[in-house]
Amino acid sequence: MRKKLNELFARQPLFIKIVVIILFVLLLCVLVFVSCTTAFVGKYYLSNSMHKRTFTGSIEKPTHQNKTLNYDYPFQNEDFFVRQPEHFDNKKTYGLIVYVNALPYLGLLPEGWGPVLDQKDLLLISPFKAGNNREPLERRILAVIAAQLMKRDYQIDPNRIYIAGQSGGARIASEVAFIHSDLFKGTIQSCGSDYFRPIKFEPGRGFDQLGKPYLHDFGATKDEIESALKSVKFNIITGPEDFRHSDLTSIFEQGFKIDSKLARFYDIKEMSHENVSPKHLVEVIDYLDGKTN
Repeated sequence: MRKKLNELFARQPLFIKIVVIILFVLLLCVLVFVSCTTAFVGKYYLSNSMHKRTFTGSIEKPTHQNKTLNYDYPFQNEDFFVRQPEHFDNKKTYGLIVYVNALPYLGLLPEGWGPVLDQKDLLLISPFKAGNNREPLERRILAVIAAQLMKRDYQIDPNRIYIAGQSGGARIASEVAFIHSDLFKGTIQSCGSDYFRPIKFEPGRGFDQLGKPYLHDFGATKDEIESALKSVKFNIITGPEDFRHSDLTSIFEQGFKIDSKLARFYDIKEMSHENVSPKHLVEVIDYLDGKTN
């Protein structure tokens, strides 16, 4: 069979050969990209309950405002993905997860999250383009705006507003929670975190993929930090197969564990650099909701 294919290919004009080679290379690139993406961020899946939206109008600004963030940011030019529980009732009050992505855009839901969000009565919103390629200041304010938009348009329990993310998105989630503990009551940080003061990492560690040191000055004031440490349930989730495992262990042991009674560290043996699994997502949400200690 291979011999016949080789003979058929050899008889083709040069132009056809070039086109076939180009198509083969493109296909190979796509397969490599999909493989690497899955390895880096875990699997995502399409949810019929998730819709791309552009919001209009205006929103109420948070009572507390951080001087580094632009609360007049033109969110009308941004797209968001919103997911409602499968049996959504507009008369019902829901919790909310604001999800910050690591990839350049988010159009899919982390694998297995849908049934958990349904079970726990949680809405989810994610800025469509808030990946690691975006300026951190923009990613932070988009997360805040996303929460304010959902509070405007849905009945949201203010005590069940959480911020989540994976990898670089989890780092943004930690930063926003430090800045806006008045808004976000807890975090779901899969394989990423920053801290407000320097951490001593293991030799050669503590750098992002661009070789830049992890942030410790991301605009949070002393008062904001003190408030967050007293009230925010920070959840740092990793595993031995996560290439950030060492960094996150250092951040938790030298930072959160010392400064916060509410922070939790999840060292999940089967976890790599990916979103938290549905099984452990339930565990984290139960802690955030006050159902477990």
